[in-house]
Amino acid sequence: MDMLAPITGEEIDIDPTDPVGVLAEFYHAFNSRSFQLLELNWIDSEDASMESAVGGIERGWSAISKIYGLLLHSKRHITLQLHDFSIHRIGETFLAVGAERGRFTSDQGDVDFVIHISRWFTMVYGRWRQVHYHGSIDDAVILARFQSLMGAETVRDPGER
Repeated sequence: MDMLAPITGEEIDIDPTDPVGVLAEFYHAFNSRSFQLLELNWIDSEDASMESAVGGIERGWSAISKIYGLLLHSKRHITLQLHDFSIHRIGETFLAVGAERGRFTSDQGDVDFVIHISRWFTMVYGRWRQVHYHGSIDDAVILARFQSLMGAETVRDPGER
């Protein structure tokens, strides 16, 4: 599939039964700090998984939700937009692959960053629900700055369990 227009989370008429719509729902939920909408976007299952520069590797929605809780209820603020992405649909699942452009703002400073991501969704009860997220920041200097600004409360070594 061809690359699609960026998703900012400010899209109108978000439809969680459409792959682009459920992606827009995620970015709207994240950027507006709506934990309830993030919870609806993810599958409520121990099958859910996430690997990120912020939370390391987490399995199960209960563990993943704690990372989002820390991010959304912090004095620090992160905004994300999805760019340069494609959607690969296979039956009742789809994979979105692209680059998140983000901005982290805190009292200690700001940093702009790019996260190379994949988000995997499956159809559950007539709507798409996120099952897996993987994100990595390739620029070591930006990653170190981002993790330093985030602080120890949310950042763990990806190999730590």
